[in-house]
Amino acid sequence: MVGYMKRYDPGNRMVRQTVREWKESRSKGKLLLARNHGFCGNWIAGLDTSRIIQSNEALKPVSSDTLLPKWLPSNQREAYVAYLQQYTHNVNLLRFILDISRRDQVEVRHVDLDNDGFTGIVTLQLDGARCVIESGKTQFHSWEEHTQIYFEGGWVRAWPNPLFAQPSYCQVEIYEGGESASYQYPVPQPLSAWHYREEAAHFLSCLKNSSPFDSSGEDALLDVSIFEEIFQRHINAPW
Repeated sequence: MVGYMKRYDPGNRMVRQTVREWKESRSKGKLLLARNHGFCGNWIAGLDTSRIIQSNEALKPVSSDTLLPKWLPSNQREAYVAYLQQYTHNVNLLRFILDISRRDQVEVRHVDLDNDGFTGIVTLQLDGARCVIESGKTQFHSWEEHTQIYFEGGWVRAWPNPLFAQPSYCQVEIYEGGESASYQYPVPQPLSAWHYREEAAHFLSCLKNSSPFDSSGEDALLDVSIFEEIFQRHINAPW
């Protein structure tokens, strides 16, 4: 199982369910844009880290040469790993919300990254829906990220609290336009949810019941293939 904790956030699950309902009913018209904005910041956000359990157990040394793509130049490895390890969560979240599970449902349309291989905009087409990933680093004192799914007749927006706040779940805004325009701010359940704990509970439950993981390694290969194409385009490598 891959640690895609965003999938287990009850706020993001609420967004997914709302998007599903709007797509099935067609009550809000066409899906116009799925936008994920992640400018990072301070992921600890001044929280007390003394209770974080750490291990002194040494990791078995593994050469990065055996893990990275053959086409990746040595001077691009650090940038590739930094971009992949951060924004694979964001691409996976968009796939989760839009129910995308196959590579033929994904098209990389445009890549505009700075020389750091991290800052910029990537445009995807996920089963016909235009999606934008906005990436970058700032000196924001907390964590700056949100996901918004736009329809002709409304939108669904979610933004997380600091990653290690407990309890913590994404705040959700649902806007419905028209003559009776309205905003809703439903509270995701359970109130005690923390995405890292929900993720761990799912992992243990699957082991106990021999059931499939919701974020399997096999499924994550799709995200890796997307990022390989993004970075190949970024450095003009053959793909």
